[in-house]
Amino acid sequence: MPTVQKLTQENLQWCLELAKKVFTFYIENNEILEVPIEEIPPRLLEHQACFVTYKKQQQLRGCIGSIFPTCPLYQEITRQAVHAAVEDPRFPPISKSELPLISIEVTILSPTFSIPTPHEFIVGEHGIILRQGQRSAVFLPQVAEEQGWGMEETLMHLSLKAGLPQDAWQNPDTCFEVFFAQKISQEK
Repeated sequence: MPTVQKLTQENLQWCLELAKKVFTFYIENNEILEVPIEEIPPRLLEHQACFVTYKKQQQLRGCIGSIFPTCPLYQEITRQAVHAAVEDPRFPPISKSELPLISIEVTILSPTFSIPTPHEFIVGEHGIILRQGQRSAVFLPQVAEEQGWGMEETLMHLSLKAGLPQDAWQNPDTCFEVFFAQKISQEK
């Protein structure tokens, strides 16, 4: 199981504020906000994956992220803040008129690690990735909790999200990885 230094509460708050500034600036100006490198906390210069989620009146309005880090965390947050606002294929782009109604959530991911069986998945503690052949799906740790799902129900929904039969999680060819996450949100 990989270990990763958790972000301090101060760094988590900085991540949330960054996502909020980038999101608002992009929706209002159709441009990506550039943050001076000297303003960025050193811990956010490290490579780490994240998701940015938007909700409108408690309903999902956009969520996009990365599972594997490809750039410094502050850049990943900037990228995902824009993508979740305007490129989530499940929703139309967020409009200026919606800005006052949108709440933001940033989830910072640990590195993933394989588990030998799905029964080692801990609901509410782990995010989970299911892979079978060319199909895959992921749930952040908070998804099962928010939906009130137990382990088997989560794995059934994850199988369906991957475009597989609901019992695909029981197939011996199905592989699983899990990860930990830190979440910070700004509610409206």
